[in-house]
Amino acid sequence: MWGSLKRWFMGRRQPVILERPHEAPEYCAFTAQFDQTVPWDKAATAADVSYLPTPNSIITNAYDYQIWYQENDEFLKAFSTKLISDLKGEELPEVMILVDHSGSLRGGKNVVASALMKILDNVLLQAGVKFEIIGFTTSSWRGGQSKSLWERQGAPLFPGRLCDLLHIIYRSSDDTSDENDRYDLIFDERLLKENIDGEAIEFALDRLREFQRRRGLILHISDGAPVDDATITHNWGTFLTDHLRLVLERIAALEATEIAAIGVGYEVDGFFPSSTAVHELDQIGDELFQFLRSALLGEMEA
Repeated sequence: MWGSLKRWFMGRRQPVILERPHEAPEYCAFTAQFDQTVPWDKAATAADVSYLPTPNSIITNAYDYQIWYQENDEFLKAFSTKLISDLKGEELPEVMILVDHSGSLRGGKNVVASALMKILDNVLLQAGVKFEIIGFTTSSWRGGQSKSLWERQGAPLFPGRLCDLLHIIYRSSDDTSDENDRYDLIFDERLLKENIDGEAIEFALDRLREFQRRRGLILHISDGAPVDDATITHNWGTFLTDHLRLVLERIAALEATEIAAIGVGYEVDGFFPSSTAVHELDQIGDELFQFLRSALLGEMEA
């Protein structure tokens, strides 16, 4: 993680302050007026897709996934059936599944993320769990309308978050339909931009509280540390990771809500003590099964 961040810093034209200056304010957004929350079937129109044509990899990744899914259909059914059987009769939490839609998912990681969403959707629907699945990204690269407004207002020092958040509601808590082709949306690489994990988790927690009646679980699926070019450049290098750690500390202090994470091609234990990782589709197996079982039963070990 830190190696990739260092390479990113070294490639910047403008020097980046690496650590939080003493005079810097607490985390904030410069503005939230351009943030959007949309249903999955409206996401493509909410995002600025002008930077990229429809890439061939959308079709390629979807095809690769369908081939893998067909070849592993019996295994996946057995995986879901066994997990549902193990959970039967247990008091299960209400669940928020939060899925990173950052640009680094391109090239195949989005295929793994789609598989995870479909597996979790199937298991939780059959188990009768109240849950939501939400994707998080930004509607533009390098700041978008928020950064433009900041520049028009004189570009004040340490502006806070400078990007436009886009939260995608794949499944809301009152949606019980069994259609899961919606998760193929993550194959559209034009939607994969920046990732603001700390605010995404706060967003998920707020939505969870709207329907939470018992123990809550936030399951965070991500392939790396939070990054936004404009925000980091005009604040400091650890601005987003500092906030993520602060949010996780607050959740750790809650009695009725837990958080766990699945890394996609990336070990997330540097942020999330209760975590596992899936690097390839073929790694969806016993380790993931045991992790999901422990998370849903409240038996996670930090």
